[in-house]
Amino acid sequence: MRPAALSGRRAFCFSSSACECAKRLATGMDARLAAGSSGSFPYGMGFHQPGMERAKGTVMKTNPFQYPFGIATALLVCCTALPASAQKPSEESGVTLTADQMKKADESFLQQAHSGTMLHIMASKYALEQVKSPEVRKLAEMLIADHEKGDKMLMEVASKEGIKLPSELLPPQRAMLDQAMTVKGEQFVTTYLINMTTLHVHDILAFSNAAAKSKNNAVSGLAKEMLPKLKAHYAMIRPMAASEVELKDGL
Repeated sequence: MRPAALSGRRAFCFSSSACECAKRLATGMDARLAAGSSGSFPYGMGFHQPGMERAKGTVMKTNPFQYPFGIATALLVCCTALPASAQKPSEESGVTLTADQMKKADESFLQQAHSGTMLHIMASKYALEQVKSPEVRKLAEMLIADHEKGDKMLMEVASKEGIKLPSELLPPQRAMLDQAMTVKGEQFVTTYLINMTTLHVHDILAFSNAAAKSKNNAVSGLAKEMLPKLKAHYAMIRPMAASEVELKDGL
């Protein structure tokens, strides 16, 4: 059933051709997600904007840090659960990293995770400014509280390990938020729900990778502790986003 709070708005996105494009991308999506979980996984995906998928079913490229938008649609429309590759780390690649490389990987993970967490929080605060849906507002408030708590834990680990975290969003996340904030009012509901879904998939893959492969007990322990909450977020957000997609398609 569609949540009542999300009904009654004018349809403006998600053509059937875009959904078909997403279905064709589903197989490749799993492969790319699996590849991402075997190494340094980039945070974030370009924020969806109304109508950006209408270019005759084509995939809209963003920048080297981002994935095609069609994968976001595939996650929502074509998947009934987290991809298998997101539920457990990929097989070991057989590549042995030096101690210095492992340290740099931990540093990169914490820095990107911190920036990604700030993106979740800032986007959710913007959602509270733009949308009236009680359901979406409740979600945004929960994500702000949970990610602020998680970021505090992350900053404590970084401080103990002597790792300097960015004081503001890294350029890819800054660009994503700036792009998202061009969408105003109730139209931001779709933008917000779709991208909170895809961003949480990225989070789960990155934290699963760190939990399995970091040799630093503080870093792997942090990742393991935060994973259940990230998966719970995903399980909550995805049905809301899928319902919103269905609403816009008029299905």
